[in-house]
Amino acid sequence: MKNLIILMLTALAVGLGSCSRLKCRNMDCGNGTCEKGECICDDGYEGASCQDLSRDKYLGIYTGTEECSVQGTSTVSVVVDEGYNDLSILFENLFNTNSEIQATMSGSSFTIPLQTNYAGNVIFNVVGSGHFSGNQLVVNYTVEEDGESESCSVTLSR
Repeated sequence: MKNLIILMLTALAVGLGSCSRLKCRNMDCGNGTCEKGECICDDGYEGASCQDLSRDKYLGIYTGTEECSVQGTSTVSVVVDEGYNDLSILFENLFNTNSEIQATMSGSSFTIPLQTNYAGNVIFNVVGSGHFSGNQLVVNYTVEEDGESESCSVTLSR
């Protein structure tokens, strides 16, 4: 009798485990994995089958106000474009320069890793972070040029 109970419990455990695998049998999760019949997307992807790049919904032209501790307030237009990999984006014209600044996405937030950039003959370093919220883009960053540091805050809309 004891052996029969153990045998039945073992069969039940094996059967339940295979149900989870059956739910994923015909699932194509593209850029993700299937768990219990649902797609779990890799970083940078979303959608029912993990088919969409998360960053794509944020690409476009944003305009608004840039407030910097030294240069003051100015109106800017910033282009958000595809970056060099699936998790990166490029800001064109942030800090009113025609240079590209790379950022790394994580959900709707991003970080701007320390990087050296050029605007004409001027060399500057930039680092920062920000997030997207609906049609708004918020960026906080620090620029260092010739040993002088400047903090900037940008709120832009699409």
